[in-house]
Amino acid sequence: MSTRRESLARLRPQPGVNAGLWLDKYIEDARRQQRGSEEQGTAQARLVEEVAGQRVPGAYAGFFERWRTALAAHGAQTQRATVLGRMIVGLGAESVLETAVTLQRTYGVPMIPGSALKGLAAACARQVFGPDWAADAPAYTTLFGSTDSAGYVTFFDALYIPGSAEGDRPLAPDVLTVHHQAYYNQGGSAPPADWDSPVPVPFISASGAYLIALGGPPAWVERALQLLAWGGMYRGVGAKTSSGYGRLVVAGVVPPGIGAADKPKADSAHLSETTGTTPAPTTPPASTRSVPGVGAVFAGKVIERGDSLIAISVPGHPPESVLATLTVADDTPGWRPGDLARVEVVSAEDRGGRTILTVRRAPKAKKS
Repeated sequence: MSTRRESLARLRPQPGVNAGLWLDKYIEDARRQQRGSEEQGTAQARLVEEVAGQRVPGAYAGFFERWRTALAAHGAQTQRATVLGRMIVGLGAESVLETAVTLQRTYGVPMIPGSALKGLAAACARQVFGPDWAADAPAYTTLFGSTDSAGYVTFFDALYIPGSAEGDRPLAPDVLTVHHQAYYNQGGSAPPADWDSPVPVPFISASGAYLIALGGPPAWVERALQLLAWGGMYRGVGAKTSSGYGRLVVAGVVPPGIGAADKPKADSAHLSETTGTTPAPTTPPASTRSVPGVGAVFAGKVIERGDSLIAISVPGHPPESVLATLTVADDTPGWRPGDLARVEVVSAEDRGGRTILTVRRAPKAKKS
């Protein structure tokens, strides 16, 4: 039995519908049913299917250009950040479903809140780049602020770039399947068993490219962009990052390394109290390593794994400049994001100034 009003029972989303409004107000069956029941799962899955795949409203392009113009007038620096695969921001927010997604309120288009970007950059600074960027270090408090003062850099919301997703449809249906519900709900007192029924939980994820905008002194903005580039590539933004969601490539920004020789240093990045100037942080030198040729074997870190394709980093080169891709086959190992993959180059091509290497699983080394 539907919980919609009779006059709305047969209503279906039309082109240009606000995805956020439809998600909040137009679920067919909102009755309190047993969690994980077939009826509840069907209603949720149908709602996700109705919203996913919708094209961005036509009026959004004009709004985006006005937003870009306003950022330029403010003096903000902008960079394009492309999602490698899927992204889910706001998964645990309040929703009529068990899951949620962060959407721009007026147009229902996916976005990345500035607070999420600032949190990602700050977490990378604290947890990856050593004591020079600890939470109480001068460089950290200058860039991100503290309880007593605001930071030098303003992190604006990153809005979806029109046309960047395939067919201008940035939302897609996704599913999280819980295989042992009783084990998780009862604190492990009920051991997982082969006869447990899997419980699919539908949710919506996003793709496409987003306009990152930062305001502040150029030197500090540059450092923040480097932190975002590293965090987006190796950690991801939003939820389910351990499963490969939320990986981003920030165009034109080389992520800093994490070796002892090239960690970001705070010495030249903190505010000079005597002169009032903001020295530029040290930028890691560009790589001098050559791109592996056809037949070359290397071990790269898995960035993203999809159903049919695996994205792999090439040692010594930022992914926005050189990227390796491997087609998933029956004998492909179960590499996950963060794993090292030993591969062999099959071919190479230039795509808009970016080198894409097609690779395959490297043959096992022969024993001597």
